[in-house]
Amino acid sequence: MKITPHLFILLFMVLFTACKRDTCSNSACGPNEVCLDGECWPVNIACGSHQHLENNACVCDSGWLGPQCDIHQPLCVHGYMQDGGCICDYGWSGEFCNTPQSGTVDYNTAESFIGNYHVTGTRSTYGQYANSYDIDDTMQVRSSGYKLVFEGYEHAPDGYMSWNTRFVYYPSCNNCYSIVTFKKHLKDSIFYEMRNGGISSGSTAKYTGVKVE
Repeated sequence: MKITPHLFILLFMVLFTACKRDTCSNSACGPNEVCLDGECWPVNIACGSHQHLENNACVCDSGWLGPQCDIHQPLCVHGYMQDGGCICDYGWSGEFCNTPQSGTVDYNTAESFIGNYHVTGTRSTYGQYANSYDIDDTMQVRSSGYKLVFEGYEHAPDGYMSWNTRFVYYPSCNNCYSIVTFKKHLKDSIFYEMRNGGISSGSTAKYTGVKVE
């Protein structure tokens, strides 16, 4: 068969098209491209104001959460930024330093609990002069070295748990104690429990309070 110029051009276009269809695949295209008719085309997806396109899908920008990326997550909640990542304060972990971490009390952090607290609760005496009355007052927490002073007693660090930091005072009498507990990630909340005295006389107290600005 004689190949005319027109036939040659037609055959060339058919072969070119066939080869062109094999020149790409979805895996061979870029991260935000798709293969159509042998060519890589950019994916036309409109992402939200706190999103960016990644692997043909909208993902949240750093510091934003949720299905629509509209929940703001402050970076380094309990820490500071360094080299693109968070360096967390003592007692905190996670990408944004917002996950409480169990461990040992850092004696240098006792001062963060210092202040005046509005407390409510009860105080009771027992024995010969038994009495019970309500407490609704402002009380002070101050420091003495690494200890905290509350109700006139020096409380030493005793426990650093998932949600609480605890300071304890143990007097010389049997079955006596005074415990001051703080919520760890809300350092404005105080819980106090005390027992003092012997079997025939003494006092007990239970308070809860919030720091007064």
